Amino acid sequence: MSKEFLTDSYVSYTFTPQAAEVYLAYLFKTEPGVVRPFHHQDAFFVWNQPPISTQAPIMILPRGQHHPRPAWLLDFAIRPGGSVVPQQIWFPQGQGDWRRYVEQAQLQMPVFFMSAEGSIGVPIVNAAAGQMTLRGGNEPAPFGEKTTTKIRIGVCTHPLHGRACHSTFISQWPGYAPSEQQVQLRDQTPARNRVTLERFVKHVGSRVRQFLVVS
Repeated sequence: MSKEFLTDSYVSYTFTPQAAEVYLAYLFKTEPGVVRPFHHQDAFFVWNQPPISTQAPIMILPRGQHHPRPAWLLDFAIRPGGSVVPQQIWFPQGQGDWRRYVEQAQLQMPVFFMSAEGSIGVPIVNAAAGQMTLRGGNEPAPFGEKTTTKIRIGVCTHPLHGRACHSTFISQWPGYAPSEQQVQLRDQTPARNRVTLERFVKHVGSRVRQFLVVS
């Protein structure tokens, strides 16, 4: 396990290092120690060929070797600018949820919103208005054959070192309630085509803007 991934990645900043380990175990359906992320340039990759992912690998030349190997993008190293809002990772509630949402589910690699210039993230106002130019923005959103997904925003309890959440409820967002909204991944045409990545980001931006606007 790369210590850098557990301290300097967006997954770790969002969910805490401990939850990041659990996330890897769920994603790859194995023990966390089996998955070994490595830091390359400004990102984290894995050598493990994830049969769960439709994401195309990137060819990387390991140190001391003469032939590149396929690697899959797992996360990015934290960059200056913007904020990472701590959240509580969603866990299956009981054995039935575990089978449905982890064991029998085809989980996907993380999805990042990257601009054409290489910056990560989209301002909410721009996303909700559909004013953005993303890498791969006109390609189908990478969610496999799913027709919907859920956007969950946790009203986090009091943070531990600005990163984690206690179980005792001390609202970090006075006036707000937790939000869970369904997002369509297919259009309304008879063919029910998959929405593009930019269209999906617009849906996400609209949901987040609705969450932030309270009376």
